Amino acid sequence: MRVKKKLKIWQKNNLVTADQVEKILKFESKEGSNRFMRKLLWVGGFSILMGLISIIAANWQIIPPSLKLFVHFAINFSVATAAFINHQKGKLIHTDVCLTILWALTITFIALVGQIFQLDGSIPSAIFLWSLITIAPLAIFGRTLIALGPALVAFIALVVTGSMEYVFPVLSNDQAFAYNIGLFILLPMMFILLSDTLKKWDRPLHQNLMVSTSITAIIIGASSMCQLWYGRYDFESFTYYGLIILILVLATFASKYVAKNSYLQNENITQNVEYLLIGSFAISALSFIFISVEASFIAALSFIIYWIFLAYIFNKMHLQSLVTFAIAVVAIRIYVVYLELFGSLLLTGFGLIISGIVLIGMVIGVNKFRKTIISESAA
Repeated sequence: MRVKKKLKIWQKNNLVTADQVEKILKFESKEGSNRFMRKLLWVGGFSILMGLISIIAANWQIIPPSLKLFVHFAINFSVATAAFINHQKGKLIHTDVCLTILWALTITFIALVGQIFQLDGSIPSAIFLWSLITIAPLAIFGRTLIALGPALVAFIALVVTGSMEYVFPVLSNDQAFAYNIGLFILLPMMFILLSDTLKKWDRPLHQNLMVSTSITAIIIGASSMCQLWYGRYDFESFTYYGLIILILVLATFASKYVAKNSYLQNENITQNVEYLLIGSFAISALSFIFISVEASFIAALSFIIYWIFLAYIFNKMHLQSLVTFAIAVVAIRIYVVYLELFGSLLLTGFGLIISGIVLIGMVIGVNKFRKTIISESAA
């Protein structure tokens, strides 16, 4: 029904002809029946899988430990073999599905080994080992998001659990804080630079994923830095305070080099990514330079200014969906400020009415502002 409605609108606006509409509807009708049959196959396969799991779970205690390990290892080996065979045949999606299944099975195998041999390990250490084992095959042999998505999850889990288990226990609070800032800056910048190396291996999806993930991480980090003004952070040692500022200042100047020497689509994208990096690190450095100031108003204002800046950059890059998202974030933050100032009014009926009017007005204003930006960009 959605396709028919869209085609009707497109035909009305002379975007498609009547003949094209008829061909598209025939194609969609055929594809719809095929999709239905594939879904039935998935349901049948899932039913068989659940039945096997139920039988194993009911008899788990009486199965010998050695048999558990052997069967699980055999399953892992079979899936790995299937992934290798599909990779040799050039079946990318089949390969990635097998790699993702193997990724999921590896953690259950680690858990089974820990249970049988009563290993005294923690959950973060198990996740760290799991990520360490699986990230290489996912990243090297993966060609679609089916495998590259889990590879990204494995990398994040590797960094987080590795830091929790092996880094934070030996650091003081100030050192841990400086370490987190270092990760927020160095890892994304390194990813953006490494994306250029992948050009030699013809891995465009890897490159795009690395750049987009890195920029997302930098935006999240810079937005978090704006919130430091909510409370004073007193460093025990000036060394870490100065080191963080130095790293942020160097990163601001290095942004130009990173953007120019990384895999980005064109000169316009490269230049705007450069501005985005400089703006993100500059707002972060500003947060640390005046970190002794405690003011929720400055925290909110810096956050709002930063996201207006992001909306401007996204508009220059012609990413209208991100422009809409940035404007929505600004509107939500402004509404949060209103709630912080007049939250007590919500306890009264009059206050609820005012809050509703403010919210409706903001939605209307944001929508008009978004349309204005998009129309100006199109012009």
